Amino acid sequence: MTKRCIILAAFGTTDLEGIKGILNIYEKSKILGENYLVFTADFIRKSWNRMKETEEGLSLLNRGVIPPEVFNVKGLISQIGYCFDMGIHDILVQPLHIFHGEEYEGIKSTIEQILNIKDKNSHKRKIALGRPLLGANSSPKHYREDILEVVRVLDTDVKMAREQDACLIYIGHGNENYSTGAYLETEYYFRKNYGEMVFFANIEGFPFVEDLVSRIRAGNFKKAVLKPFMLVAGDHAKNDIFGDIDSVKTILESNMIEVIPVCSGLGEMDCIGEIFINRIKELMDEK
Repeated sequence: MTKRCIILAAFGTTDLEGIKGILNIYEKSKILGENYLVFTADFIRKSWNRMKETEEGLSLLNRGVIPPEVFNVKGLISQIGYCFDMGIHDILVQPLHIFHGEEYEGIKSTIEQILNIKDKNSHKRKIALGRPLLGANSSPKHYREDILEVVRVLDTDVKMAREQDACLIYIGHGNENYSTGAYLETEYYFRKNYGEMVFFANIEGFPFVEDLVSRIRAGNFKKAVLKPFMLVAGDHAKNDIFGDIDSVKTILESNMIEVIPVCSGLGEMDCIGEIFINRIKELMDEK
């Protein structure tokens, strides 16, 4: 029987709080078999690789705050090559991304190029690619089904906002180069399911942060639960969303909207972690 492994591919983060959004899913995936974690951002990998030799890194490792896999994290190409060298030729790659954007396309392109390289040992190599949180354009499963699943499991966020008599604002990272319509479509289904109390905006791309205030005022909301629609609540969350200067929080507050901050990544929520685990199980069933 061909050996199989799972690779979880994230952009990565050096934020000690934010990385919980990645590690939660990584730990859950261990029940499915041999798994590896990769960071696609070169500068983040190098930062962790350097840190393991420092006093801070050793302390984090010894206290169990950060697992050794993070300090030794590889990039996707390097990790796939390592698996091939170890005799693993059946690989499931699950991206830890929100939507089918630039990062996802980069992973998809990398896999396609690797599979085009002829194996001189004639191994039959298989690399299957999973779907990001809000689905993929090229998937046999319609992306709208994935969006609706996310909307259903995040009903707890809606309930939290209602209990505070507030609207719910999700801020995504977004993308300037790819269409970010998936965020607006997700907002549409939130509103269809829970009413017009949910708003989406992105740090980069559409829907725009600068439109938030007028939209919230049109809904007569005076309070807002503000939460990242990001897997990881790292630098973008702490600076662009909740920072003290030119952040989403300060924009809202300067317009007399009371902000209830929830600085945590979606990956920290077990319901979101389970979605990614189920995506991996679907890949296994397809194989």
